[in-house]
Amino acid sequence: MISSIIKEDIEKEIMSEFSQYLESLNGKTILITGGNGFIPSYLVDTFIMNNKRLKNPSKLIIINKNPSNNFSRLSHILNDENVKFIVHDVGKPFNVPEKIDIIIHAASRANPTSFLADPIDTIDANVNGVRTLLEYAKDNPVEEFLFFSTNEIYGNPLPEFIPTPETYPGNVDCTEDRACYSESKRFAETLCMTFYRKYNVPVKILRILLAYGPGMRDDGKVITDFFNKAIKEKKISFKDKGDALRSFCYISDTARAIFKVMFEGKSGEAYNIGSDLENIPIKSLAAKIAKTLNNNTVIEFNLDVLPKKIYGANNRHPDITKIRNLGFKPKINMEEGLIRFKMHKEEEKNLIIEHLNEKSKRIKRDILDLVAKRGEGHIGGAFSIADMVISLYDLILTKEDKFILSKGHAWLPLYFLLKERGLNPKLSGHPEIDRENGIECTTGSLGHGLPMGVGMALAKKIKKEPGTIYVMISDGECQEGTVWESLLLASHYKLDNLKIILDHNNLQTLGKVEDILSLENLENKFKAFNCDVLNINGHSYSEILEAFQSKTSEKPLVIIAKTIKGKGVSFMENASGWHTMVPNQDELQKAYEELK
Repeated sequence: MISSIIKEDIEKEIMSEFSQYLESLNGKTILITGGNGFIPSYLVDTFIMNNKRLKNPSKLIIINKNPSNNFSRLSHILNDENVKFIVHDVGKPFNVPEKIDIIIHAASRANPTSFLADPIDTIDANVNGVRTLLEYAKDNPVEEFLFFSTNEIYGNPLPEFIPTPETYPGNVDCTEDRACYSESKRFAETLCMTFYRKYNVPVKILRILLAYGPGMRDDGKVITDFFNKAIKEKKISFKDKGDALRSFCYISDTARAIFKVMFEGKSGEAYNIGSDLENIPIKSLAAKIAKTLNNNTVIEFNLDVLPKKIYGANNRHPDITKIRNLGFKPKINMEEGLIRFKMHKEEEKNLIIEHLNEKSKRIKRDILDLVAKRGEGHIGGAFSIADMVISLYDLILTKEDKFILSKGHAWLPLYFLLKERGLNPKLSGHPEIDRENGIECTTGSLGHGLPMGVGMALAKKIKKEPGTIYVMISDGECQEGTVWESLLLASHYKLDNLKIILDHNNLQTLGKVEDILSLENLENKFKAFNCDVLNINGHSYSEILEAFQSKTSEKPLVIIAKTIKGKGVSFMENASGWHTMVPNQDELQKAYEELK
């Protein structure tokens, strides 16, 4: 997904400066690992835009760990004939598919949340991936080999080495938990230099520092973390005094610096990639973000915390003299960069909501077709949950997560989403267990999905596996005792990796929930079982996504989603009869018209 801000960055800041150099990519084949990532995606988009003016376009081979979809950063080029996407974990053995001219190895777990969650995988991606590509480049000479390293290889520099030059050997504690990232990057650099010296592989090392801007993921980095807290809570809270110093670099400047090294840098050299325009305390960053959003965000500090004892200075400030000598100058200051990031986030949100809305209408039309053809199905419940299930599958679920639809009778949106992913679940009245095709367990007999979800979440806790278990239940299902027994267990074991989505449309097969067996105040009930609770509009994509992405503190989370049974078709909405009714031709035509 590309915004107008990203296009403007590339066209005005990158293409204009490197136009002549980019022409040399005519007919080249470029391999990029981690191409969907924040920084490499800017390079990919530059190559794609450059292709429009080349007689013989560049061929791009992009290796990503996870499949690309309609919400991936590079979704807009999924059907580009000059791009080949390969799904593979570069930490595992792999073969380079064809003759390559340029290698850009950018794949890595680059955020603390991710690399601390799976430190072994972090090491594998940083070390094994570069070794595989270096071996290829040794046997199949390439013109360029760019390795994405990090300024974190310097650790906490001694005060006399700030700003920090490339010649500084580093001050890293190899026993601390974050060392899985910095030390594996250091060793990867050693591999690069060894292959350069012994086999003349034309490696250039990019020590990238704190890039930010359009396309950043919500993955725990400080700028996105502060932005999200300021938007959602209007408060940015510090665990300390916020005195740590950092130098941030806007993404177009980062990309410009990378291209400067690619086209003018020397092989066998390391280059700091960053900005020296500002070196500011983190508390000043928070103030700048609050000013950018202009929403009365409050900034709170912990003034009582004792300073952490470290050997060296808690400062990240690169000496970019070496790349300045190539002619590079950072252009975008912090104020301008944050404004552009804000504009991108607003545009991206609108694009996502527009896409989800159109997809929901399309899937509902597919459901109508299927139910009319088969003469059976549960339209009302399916339409009630469609917006949430689509949001979950398109934007939230990772390969480590699992989803259980306990109210199995409403599963048709899930059926079509799985088919869209190339899976082939059996079409029946309720989902039947088929893990190869995305169905974790057989459901539909109400009250059984949550107990299974609790068991899965507990197993993950015991095994210390990453991932979240999502379970969708119905309000009528809460009349089952197994729901509450499961919550007792979930609370007892502090299953903060369990998220329960309650489809609260207040209708059952025979009428209103409150008339058949009133549940009274559900929020208070769930809180009494020691769960965190969020109340949302189950048809508001912004509220849905915010709830799915929210975190809890050692508790299961219950998302009470107020929904409308039969949502999207006026004569089906809030009508209990459409639990199992099949539309006639007139009704079908009216429903189609409303779902255009």
